[in-house]
Amino acid sequence: MVIFIGEGHVSGDQTRLHLKGAGALRPHMFGTPLLTPIWFYLERPNSIFLYGSECWVITKEDARRINALHQWCLRMLLGIKWYHFISNDEVRRQTNQPLLTEIIQARHLTLFGHIARMDDNVDAKQILTSSPFVNWKRPPGRPRMTWLKTVQNDLDSGVARL
Repeated sequence: MVIFIGEGHVSGDQTRLHLKGAGALRPHMFGTPLLTPIWFYLERPNSIFLYGSECWVITKEDARRINALHQWCLRMLLGIKWYHFISNDEVRRQTNQPLLTEIIQARHLTLFGHIARMDDNVDAKQILTSSPFVNWKRPPGRPRMTWLKTVQNDLDSGVARL
């Protein structure tokens, strides 16, 4: 699928975007501002990728992979290759983008605030505040990461600024 931005035929001052599936985005810049492909990336693939992310339980490895994908997409948009030796912080500064995990953490806190303000008899709040059965025994091994622990980690990390 090819999307042409602008009117008329493609000339040297218009942007052509090639989309592969729903995610990968490869811009070919012909003298247009960088904002158009970045806006397109933030509106389409990010909204598809982040769908339901407020419910995710994210481990450190998940966070590393999510941020790596986001950095790869931003570097593709800017046309930055590995041999240019540009840091990830510089790429995010040029695009004015936070880490994708910071956006997910802010969504966690938004959902938690929404559930915390609900009436006590709503199912979502009852599930959030319930405790295990009396005769329940935790399986051996490391305790699983829960959504409430994820929210607590988000609060401790101070990401509420988003």
